[in-house]
Amino acid sequence: MGCQKDIAEKVCKHEGDYLLAVKGNQGKLYRALAETFPVRCINDPQVDSFVTEEKSHGRQETQLHLFSDIPDELIDYTFAWKNLRKVGMAVCFRSEITADNKEPEMTVHYYISSSNISAEKFSSAIRGHWQIENKLHWRLDVAMNEDNC
Repeated sequence: MGCQKDIAEKVCKHEGDYLLAVKGNQGKLYRALAETFPVRCINDPQVDSFVTEEKSHGRQETQLHLFSDIPDELIDYTFAWKNLRKVGMAVCFRSEITADNKEPEMTVHYYISSSNISAEKFSSAIRGHWQIENKLHWRLDVAMNEDNC
């Protein structure tokens, strides 16, 4: 629901910028991003990148954030998505600190944006979103007792 063309258009109409997660239910766009902006891009010096590392709750997490201009292969999407300027990828390596010799889990998330921000600001924006999301879930689960419904 959050990654819809009409939402992007409304945001731009009111002179805002969007940063939208692209998920599997956005089939064509998701596949195009995965094929054109693969994980092997993490070594491309022409792609703006930013790394964060965090240890908490018994886990160690390294996140690599890549933010790039629209590759030529995705230029057609700029007609469908209002003011589309950038594509992003967040690659997360997560491991349990106490689990010896266990390979870290890797997850990949894709994003599209109308904003011309840096990879560091991209990282901050998506991390800020998850902080809000997690706090809301805690409130629903604990304070509102939603899990027991």
